[in-house]
Amino acid sequence: MLTYLYKILMCCESDLQAVDLLRSIFRSSIKPLLQMISEFIYSGNFNDPFNEFFVEKIFKQGKGKKKGSSNDFIYKLSADSQRIPSFLGANMAMAIFKVGSHVHLLQMVNVRGDSRQSNLHMHKNAVKTMEKIEHIDK
Repeated sequence: MLTYLYKILMCCESDLQAVDLLRSIFRSSIKPLLQMISEFIYSGNFNDPFNEFFVEKIFKQGKGKKKGSSNDFIYKLSADSQRIPSFLGANMAMAIFKVGSHVHLLQMVNVRGDSRQSNLHMHKNAVKTMEKIEHIDK
C-alpha cells in the first residue's frame, strides 16, 4: 500500500489539493513502518502484529517450547519482495536487516554474558548465530 501511495503521490504533483491529501495519508500510513525500522535498528527487535514488515522472526522450536513463547529466535529477510516498499529499495532494506540482526545478536550475547559464561563460549555462540543469519541470508 505504501508503494502505491508513493507512486500516486509522485504522479499527482500538479494537483496541489490531491498532493496535500496524499501527503497526509502517506505520512499517517508510513508511521508503523518507521516505528518498526526504528525499533529494529535500535533494540534488535520489533513488533509486527500484522506480518507486514520485510524482516521476519524465525523462532527456534525445541521440546516443550511453544511457537513464539521464547525470545530465542533469529531474523530473516522476507522472500516476498512486495513487503519492501519501492521507495526504500532492496539495498536499504538489506542494510536495515543487517543492522537490526547485529543489534539482536549483541543483545543475545550480552544476556548470555550476564549468566557468567566465559568470553570464549560467548564468542562461539556469537559466531554460530552469525553463521545461521548468513546462511538464511543466502
